[in-house]
Amino acid sequence: MLRYAYGKLNKVLFILFLSLLWFGCNETPDRYAPVYGLFPDVEISHVLIDEQNIDEVTIRSGESSNEIQTLNFVSGSNFLIHKGDSLVTIFDGRQSILILDTETGQILGQYTFTGRGPGEYQRIDQLLYSSGYFLIVDASLGKAIRFDSRFQFLEEYEIRDMFPLSGFAYRHPRFYYSLSSDPDFLFQRQNLFNSDVSPGFHKRIISIGKQPGGYNRMLMDVNTNGGLMIGAVQMPLLFIYGSDTTPDQLIRLHYSEFEMEEELVEYDPRIGQRVLINPPPVEIETDQVIRGRNLISGLLYRDDEVMLIHSGMITLLRTDGDEFHHVKSIRIFDQNGEPFYPMYIAWSEDDIYLSSRFREYIVRINQSSFYR
Repeated sequence: MLRYAYGKLNKVLFILFLSLLWFGCNETPDRYAPVYGLFPDVEISHVLIDEQNIDEVTIRSGESSNEIQTLNFVSGSNFLIHKGDSLVTIFDGRQSILILDTETGQILGQYTFTGRGPGEYQRIDQLLYSSGYFLIVDASLGKAIRFDSRFQFLEEYEIRDMFPLSGFAYRHPRFYYSLSSDPDFLFQRQNLFNSDVSPGFHKRIISIGKQPGGYNRMLMDVNTNGGLMIGAVQMPLLFIYGSDTTPDQLIRLHYSEFEMEEELVEYDPRIGQRVLINPPPVEIETDQVIRGRNLISGLLYRDDEVMLIHSGMITLLRTDGDEFHHVKSIRIFDQNGEPFYPMYIAWSEDDIYLSSRFREYIVRINQSSFYR
């Protein structure tokens, strides 16, 4: 017991040391220093999202341009994948698959495989695509289902302990998934060819049963070289892994005009309680309602580029070596001047596609807009 208490004290002192060190060098303490302490051997890079490199684009009624276009659709879609001349999305309460033409938005096909048998799902928790295969994840049934490019059922894999509220990634034959009950790690990797499973990786930020548990929510994507990027949903942090499961780099995003709001307590009349909002990523034991503010909601990783949905805009980061830098961000407004908040993103060679469950269209932006 004494050794355990001494170990916990050392951990707290180490985190405090990091916070003080950051304060001494930058005059302002970094609220994410406790997370750095969980990855002490990882290089930290700081990337500034410069307000001067943020453009605002408006969708014009009845118009289309080379810069931005809209594809009429139905509201309520989830996920977005670009494949050839089509877009693949999920709708109908995550029950059905819809294939759309990238130029017109016309429906090219629709599939539904609900059930509990082989090749069937109760709910689509994630849709992934790699090397000509689609992978549908149903965490409630504990399985991943592989289809060919025309949604012909091929095989399914029993995978227990998946956490549906965090991210998944797929670069065939490797499937990365989030864990619900591992006390130490957030993710695992399985080879779909031989069912080999890696040890757990990426340290859990907040222990199971403690708060604020929202800091354990992550997004993932794998590039063509097998490099893995993990983005924290409620923190401005990106983790880069090589082909193994050891992190190589941690990217801390900063903003020239604003930072994440500090912790505060507000009364919520809807539930009749005071709510703790945006606490720091430090474990606490409390029965109080806690709400975190989502920062990163979309992530696509190419060999030397990263496209993010965050802070209500889309951002392109690029590396010319080991260091990423901010190329440009774009905020989108609709015909009425209201912000268009993208929720899902797909990336072709020339265009970026954005969708939202609350809009009846998909937005297409020419990739050249990020280099002007």
